[in-house]
Amino acid sequence: MSSLSDFKLTDADIAQKGVVAAPDKLTGTAAQNKAIFDRLIREVVKEKYNDMLTALEADISDYLGETEEARRAAEEQRQKNENGYTDGQEVFHNGRVQNETARQAAEAARNVWESYDAAKAYVPGNKVAYRGSSYVCLAACTGVAPTDTSHWLLIAQAGGVVSFNGRTGVVAPRNGDYRTPFRQITLVAANWSNNAQTVTVTGVSAMETDQLIQPVPASASRAEYESCQVKATAQAANSLTFACGAVPTNDLTVYVCLTELEAAT
Repeated sequence: MSSLSDFKLTDADIAQKGVVAAPDKLTGTAAQNKAIFDRLIREVVKEKYNDMLTALEADISDYLGETEEARRAAEEQRQKNENGYTDGQEVFHNGRVQNETARQAAEAARNVWESYDAAKAYVPGNKVAYRGSSYVCLAACTGVAPTDTSHWLLIAQAGGVVSFNGRTGVVAPRNGDYRTPFRQITLVAANWSNNAQTVTVTGVSAMETDQLIQPVPASASRAEYESCQVKATAQAANSLTFACGAVPTNDLTVYVCLTELEAAT
């Protein structure tokens, strides 16, 4: 790049080409004399001025070229940034769509609750009923029974209790679990006193809230039991007291059913 100082007019230029270099008395023709006055402009100023313009044009062209290059680079960077932003938006949008799709799939899976079908494909969150118990799927599977703990989680056991009829742990009901125990007694005709008698009944509690006590006459004694209005009126540990409206003339066979009770909480 040229410096503007390179195009300055110097004293030497004026001394060499200026009017001051001409003789005091001009003796040439009119054209020759005019040329003396134009020589500094024509031979020095014009040359330096034109060279300066040429240099400025080159410098300006270089500057404009560099500026255009910088502009192009800035535009490219802007486009890259914009594309990057757009790509980021797309990634964010796609991620959000994927998350929503996964959420909807999980919600749909949780809404599945049906009887287990070995031919059906199950995904995590599906719930099934199997042999009276309920299970939730932990891992995608087909044909894997809900009792397989690597694929299923038990969420409700089929009608089990902690203990029952001497069995402990989670137990399933079985035949005989719900039979009510009973005791057979005899109300002896000769033992009535003042229309009452007390008999031994093993297992009866002194607390009336402990048990449901149901005296039931045997078939052969039912008619006289009912006609004499026999009924249990009091209880003590291992005994019951019966009263009657009329004293029976025969011994009465009675079955006493005992059902254990537990107060509701």
